[in-house]
Amino acid sequence: MADGTEWLHVHVADVSRWVAQGSLLDRVALDRAYSIYLPELVAPMLPVALATDALSLFEGAPRGALTFSAAVSGDGSLSDFRIAPTTLEHPRQLTYQQVHLRPGARPASSSTHALARATAGGRLPRRCRY
Repeated sequence: MADGTEWLHVHVADVSRWVAQGSLLDRVALDRAYSIYLPELVAPMLPVALATDALSLFEGAPRGALTFSAAVSGDGSLSDFRIAPTTLEHPRQLTYQQVHLRPGARPASSSTHALARATAGGRLPRRCRY
């Protein structure tokens, strides 16, 4: 925008299109509260088949999402905010490797590696795994 304000858009998979409120799957997901996405592993809140297909932003595949948009001024203040249901068709899908190879990228932390080892050995709490 002419005044230096930029729109920032964050797109989150619209789980409500696939998981009925109050269902067993909804209650399990509520108990887990979040998914873990790290370069070396993914510990999804929902079953892998759902999390890695219908709720993933595959290149060129239309997906339901909730879009959170904020108008951010040059000094970082917010001048407007919107939330809207949207359908996205992601133009390009990058692997973690491709993202980390970009200029200025930092290597994964040692805590990331420790969590990956714990998950591979099945040592995460049961509520974090399917």
